[in-house]
Amino acid sequence: MPFATLLSEVIAITTVPTTVAHGVDIADLAKYNTGSLQVVSTAGTGVLTCTIRLRGWSPDQAKWLLLGPGPDADKGKINLYTALGETSANAIAHEETVTGLRAFTRLDAEVVAIGGTDTAITCVIVV
Repeated sequence: MPFATLLSEVIAITTVPTTVAHGVDIADLAKYNTGSLQVVSTAGTGVLTCTIRLRGWSPDQAKWLLLGPGPDADKGKINLYTALGETSANAIAHEETVTGLRAFTRLDAEVVAIGGTDTAITCVIVV
């Protein structure tokens, strides 16, 4: 199945995308319009958590747009605006369906918060 890696073993909060060059090219994936966002921890101990916010580059608006509904402070956050927690001891495994990809040429996953010891997060979009 076609996929794009948005985050690869990220261990700290990441920055907000500011230019069209940021994020990951999803032009080949966007035609499917719907994807499976998959987030897993690849390392870490203690109580693992992370909060991720999604943005898409809109060529029509020439801007990064936060995906999804929600209050302004939480717009774009996955998992109903809450941190991803452990699904088993020292592990995070989360899947969420993302729709509306057709409107975007690039996708960015920002790590807003990350907890635990040496927590590493990988995030992919699969169509």
